[in-house]
Amino acid sequence: MYNFVKLLHIAFISMMFGVTMGNGVLHLIAKSAGLSEARLALLKGVMAINMRVMGPSFIGLIMSGLWMAYEAGLPFSALWLWLSIALTTGLVAGFLYGYTIEHTLELITAEKLDGKGTNHAERYKAALKIGMPIGGSAAIISLVIMYLMITKPY
Repeated sequence: MYNFVKLLHIAFISMMFGVTMGNGVLHLIAKSAGLSEARLALLKGVMAINMRVMGPSFIGLIMSGLWMAYEAGLPFSALWLWLSIALTTGLVAGFLYGYTIEHTLELITAEKLDGKGTNHAERYKAALKIGMPIGGSAAIISLVIMYLMITKPY
């Protein structure tokens, strides 16, 4: 059973990390598309991927990780395990906050296309300036968690 759960866990890690990296690439493409229909389509795609893949991967990642630790008889007092859990909690919080920022980016673009609101470019840049560090931090934190889980240093 342990190997099956480990396979699930690796699959969820791959999904989460892949979507994190993909989101970064899609946001760079969207940024270069200007406030256009193309940008709006890309942002809607990012939101859909996040809801259908990223969110469920976090749930699966947490559940399979705890299950795997139980199956392996790992002591829940291990520092590396607690660090991994704490960092994963941070990733989930970043995902939830980042999702609101991505929704804001989508709304600003839609407003521009509908001829509503003002200062679209400035508002978009300000929201993106908040969101980009979240995505970059998520990628780094994900790598740290993978390191902790592979090496189990503490």
